[in-house]
Amino acid sequence: MTEEPGKLPNPESIGFLKGRIVDFNGLFQGQFEVDGGVKIPCVLLGSPIKVNRMVAAGSQVWTVYPQVYQGSLSLKVRERASQKTLSKEGQFFIKGRIKKISERRIVLEIWSVERQREYQVILDGFLKAEVDQYWGLEAALEGDKLVLVDGQMLAAVFNREDFVSFRNRKELTVSIVPEVVASDLASDLETLLEPVVG
Repeated sequence: MTEEPGKLPNPESIGFLKGRIVDFNGLFQGQFEVDGGVKIPCVLLGSPIKVNRMVAAGSQVWTVYPQVYQGSLSLKVRERASQKTLSKEGQFFIKGRIKKISERRIVLEIWSVERQREYQVILDGFLKAEVDQYWGLEAALEGDKLVLVDGQMLAAVFNREDFVSFRNRKELTVSIVPEVVASDLASDLETLLEPVVG
């Protein structure tokens, strides 16, 4: 039996990784070069001015959002990690539904509550779990792959209905949008740039 709606933490995939943005193509895409030389494809989130500042910032600890794109790990990079999260450098935290599992690999489906769409994260490692369970996992980067460190089952069955989007709650009270504002345009750009997975 699952917990009552609203009691479970929302699905997410987030990490805190030290490195710099290289091979920037000027169109929000580049490579995240981890200190040590490994490069991981990335999408930079924000306005053109913000993105250029991110590229120029050099090696920093960044807040990143891992997901699978074309079968491999990719990262969304939004901002530098806050002072509060600097101690979590090198750690990744993933909450999602077990979609596939084998002796050496875990495929998690992450349901984006705000965007009402799903994406995937793949971890290497062994986990005694079953398909459709909802898990919170901790992982670390080894090379260009995420490797399982620890985990906890959050619910025996994942139900999307357990999670209510803040955006959906706003739609209950706001019925007229007079104009498109800059923040909406930035959100649309992020949606267009977001890799789509099966």
